[in-house]
Amino acid sequence: HVSVAFWLCFNECQLTEEFLKASVKVCRDNDRTRLISGANNMPKEYVKEVFPGSGVDFYTMHPYDSSSRLMREYAAYLTDKPLIFTEWGGLCVTDRLDTLKEEIYAIVEMEKNSDDKSQVLAGQSIWFWSEIYEFGRGLPACREGILKEGLFDMYRKPNLIAPYFKKFFEEARNAKPKEPEFNIYDIEAEGTTRAVGLSKAKCKKAAYERAINDALAPIEWMNTPKQVRKMKTGPVLPIDVKKIGELNVSLAKVPMVSSREDNVVIPINADALSIYIIGNVGMPKGFPIGGEYGEDAAKYIVEFEGGNKEEFILKNGYDITTAYAVYGPSRINPVAANSKRVIKYCNDIEFEEYVINLHEIKFEAHRKIEKLTVEAIGGYDILTYGVSIRVK
Repeated sequence: HVSVAFWLCFNECQLTEEFLKASVKVCRDNDRTRLISGANNMPKEYVKEVFPGSGVDFYTMHPYDSSSRLMREYAAYLTDKPLIFTEWGGLCVTDRLDTLKEEIYAIVEMEKNSDDKSQVLAGQSIWFWSEIYEFGRGLPACREGILKEGLFDMYRKPNLIAPYFKKFFEEARNAKPKEPEFNIYDIEAEGTTRAVGLSKAKCKKAAYERAINDALAPIEWMNTPKQVRKMKTGPVLPIDVKKIGELNVSLAKVPMVSSREDNVVIPINADALSIYIIGNVGMPKGFPIGGEYGEDAAKYIVEFEGGNKEEFILKNGYDITTAYAVYGPSRINPVAANSKRVIKYCNDIEFEEYVINLHEIKFEAHRKIEKLTVEAIGGYDILTYGVSIRVK
């Protein structure tokens, strides 16, 4: 029997808000039980302008493309109503299994996303199920008056992509989430160590946001046009870290950022033989992709009981590296001469692979340390994840 899920009151029209309102009224007057929209291929900016005031219940788009780029772009832009891809696929996937797989995986990912995610998809319908007659069009979509973009031919026999269509959806919907790649390097720590609590540390959220904005600025790669870094997560630790080799730590998942006039101040209030600072990376400026090698990048100011202070200058390439382990199309290996690599992790294999370094400040004897200040120099944004001390 016929089953109507919703009404689409137009198909790929040059539409106006007045036309939309009139079309919706016709549908609503004849059926008040079902949702209403239309099969749309207008630019997303125009859709967002005219759809909300017309009375339609959800957005629709037709993201025909050779990748999932348009799908994700539309889902990120059209967020104030549910979004359905009323057509997708077609010639873009009929002989391209790699494109078919990528788009199906993107669809399933966005269908699974909760409403607090930026890319959410309410549903989709591939173009199209089985071949039909369509005259007056010709190649490449039609041959001998038959539209050849279907999953099945006119006699319900599967075309090339039909079994893969089913296979890729099953794989995507049953796929287990990948564990983020996370490597902690084994290091030795002398004596007894303990983590410094960060609950009373002073840092500004605006400094972190500024570092992210700095990192998203266009970059030059060889002779190609400017590229823009992409970030879904940023340099945020995906797991809690309480131990790095023999060193006891308690790292903040979101790093504290020293940026321009905004310093990070961490109270310590303890006797110590050494301070271990976990971070020592710039975002994005830092060796080897930003700044001059050997120039001043940051300053550690250690304040002792009684008000005495000692300053320790950190130099780019000697003590500081970039936080990035990917630059342009290539992996990079940012290594500092005086700071040890302690963590390398991946939040997004395409764009977000990061490193974290450890820098140790040793004292000749126990000193009562009041606090540590991290000050950025020369336009660097310095990330700090935690501080530990050697107490014995």
